[in-house]
Amino acid sequence: MAQDFYAVFGVGASDTRISTIDPPGIALAAIQGLYEKVEEKEVQIERQEKQIVDLQACLAALEGRLPD
Repeated sequence: MAQDFYAVFGVGASDTRISTIDPPGIALAAIQGLYEKVEEKEVQIERQEKQIVDLQACLAALEGRLPD
């Protein structure tokens, strides 16, 4: 297990044991990675919200051109 941990995270003094100091650092790195993902999703959501507004405006314009 220690070797897998070392291979994945690349931290620690050895690949044969997991130091008690390593897990908090890994947790912090994971939190930072998740924060990055959340920020990316926020940008994507904002872009999609703008696209929805634009599409709704186009649809309204097209509907206005339809004969009664």
